[in-house]
Amino acid sequence: MVVERDTKAVQVFAFSDGNFVLMPPSADGWTLLRPIDVELRTELIDAGSVLHLRLRGEPETDRAV
Repeated sequence: MVVERDTKAVQVFAFSDGNFVLMPPSADGWTLLRPIDVELRTELIDAGSVLHLRLRGEPETDRAV
């Protein structure tokens, strides 16, 4: 996982056949970290950006950091 410091943009990579492959976000913008079942999404706000984390498929666990 790579998170850009200023924009909070997220890139998640999976290791497959000896290579790192970029995992695309879902249609609603969440990217899954499969080993720990956590989803990430960047949200643009007036003051900049925030990174949201939540347990997979559980919107009530959404936390902004």
